[in-house]
Amino acid sequence: HFNAKNKVSLNVWQMSGCGREGESKVVISSVGIKKSTKAKLLKSLKTLIPHQNENNKATNASIGNIDLEYGIAASSITNCRGQLVKFELTKSKAKI
Repeated sequence: HFNAKNKVSLNVWQMSGCGREGESKVVISSVGIKKSTKAKLLKSLKTLIPHQNENNKATNASIGNIDLEYGIAASSITNCRGQLVKFELTKSKAKI
């Protein structure tokens, strides 16, 4: 949705097996995206993530929170046993 609405092509990857409990990290590449579009994306994520955390708690209290970290390189992510795997946005129900 975000891609089509803003005429961009976001590349998203997931890395699993992070931390003590096997958390996942999602990496969104913002290479080649205008600053104003990056700001829209960040604003959307800052709205979406707390809402999703509340939905997760209501569904299953043991689900951990989603945390947003930005401005870091994927290569700096440590303590993950998995590899970066491309996340297909076209097959996802996620609405950013």
